[in-house]
Amino acid sequence: MSILRSGLRKRSRGRNQQIKQLEQIENPVTERSKYQQNIIKNYYENRENIALQRCQELVTELYLSEGKKREKNWERIESHLLKLEVKQHTIDHLKSQDDPQLVAKLVERLGKENS
Repeated sequence: MSILRSGLRKRSRGRNQQIKQLEQIENPVTERSKYQQNIIKNYYENRENIALQRCQELVTELYLSEGKKREKNWERIESHLLKLEVKQHTIDHLKSQDDPQLVAKLVERLGKENS
């Protein structure tokens, strides 16, 4: 009988630990330090600059890529251009032309507008 009770205790302890772990996952720490808050604030303030820089890098990769890699680069460029609030029909036109030079000119123009 005592063996049975000790087994039940071990199971209940295991369940309690699992419940505590689940509660920690469901309720992550929402309080952030001042340093973390500043990092998040700066990220959102510079989001356009980050997207613009990434587009510039991807244009270089687009010049050098072929096949599936080129398609992936176009998808990435599209997502960053959308973050920069470029209209979808402009992006579709660039993709249909498949000319990295056109994208480079657009990114350059966007860079001058942000400066």
